[in-house]
Amino acid sequence: MTTASQLARNEDERLLADSIGRFGATANEFETRRQRLAGPAPDRMALWADLAELGVQGVSVPEAAGGLGGGPGALGVVMEALGAALVVEPVLAVVMSARLLEHATDGLALVAGLVAGTEVPVIAHQEGADPFAPPRLAARRGPDGWCLDGAKPAVRHGDVATIFLVSARGEDGAAMLFSVPRDAAGLTVAPLRLIDGAGAADLVFAAVPAEPLAPRDGAAVALADALDWGLSALAAETAGIIAQANRITFEYLAVRKQFGTTLASFQALRHRAADMAMAGEEAAAMAARAIAALDDPPSPARSRIVLSASLACDEAGRLVGHDAVQLHGGMGVSDELVVSHYARRLAAIRHQIGAPDIRRARLATLIGACM
Repeated sequence: MTTASQLARNEDERLLADSIGRFGATANEFETRRQRLAGPAPDRMALWADLAELGVQGVSVPEAAGGLGGGPGALGVVMEALGAALVVEPVLAVVMSARLLEHATDGLALVAGLVAGTEVPVIAHQEGADPFAPPRLAARRGPDGWCLDGAKPAVRHGDVATIFLVSARGEDGAAMLFSVPRDAAGLTVAPLRLIDGAGAADLVFAAVPAEPLAPRDGAAVALADALDWGLSALAAETAGIIAQANRITFEYLAVRKQFGTTLASFQALRHRAADMAMAGEEAAAMAARAIAALDDPPSPARSRIVLSASLACDEAGRLVGHDAVQLHGGMGVSDELVVSHYARRLAAIRHQIGAPDIRRARLATLIGACM
């Protein structure tokens, strides 16, 4: 069962939301998904070809670059629907990669493969807790071109990536971007499993040959823009998950009986449910604000809006994720119940692009800079 999109702004976006929502609810049915990801060799790309056929990978890519040209609004409704369906395929990774590549004059060939679903580029940037910190991985120019030395830990979707878009520190100390194929000599990829069922990989670079990308406004601007898009998309995903977690929890309260009456008749639980409903409304509103901000060019003002919205969605997701599990009782934490998977994904989102404390510090820095 799917719910109506809270982020669609026009009829085209509503139709897109319905289409992606129906696909996610059927192709990624919960028990099928659970079994597919529970084994020793989880298949995290089962839906990739179908998603490409629906145009999901290129939904926000401009038509001139081979995408659908839906822009931020289309991204919002897609991420909302994919969040509700708990899709683990690397959609957001390629959306952020596409955004970064759009800044590079030499990145259009990779964008074409991304839109078609034949390439899975993943940004390998964060090296510690702070995604806004400059890269430390070293880039040096050798007789045969550029080489990279260092590590990128726990790169989300690194286990399924075909190409890594790597940030590094150039010889002059400035940030640079490089394209590195998965099978590059000297690159070690060690797969990991994450709390929400998705995969990641630790990357170790030992004199890895790399092809530089040349963003028009510099690597730092391109990375900041990609991070804004990523945080806004995660806010939309959070709104979609909250809506589903609330629906399932409220339905459970209406039918589960204790002491001869339904749980929904207890005033204390009704108050908890009301708090969850309000959190859902707030998350949807703030996610819509973050998505709308992407219509503006990159700037500190836009980043402030996106960071504020992402933090508000974090708080809403934390409340709903915890309460949905608790109101289901002991079985709320079981792998067999979908609310536990929603709670895990919400927990992962809060740390996917910087922990909340890191983003608060970044927001404070941006606010201080404009005073």
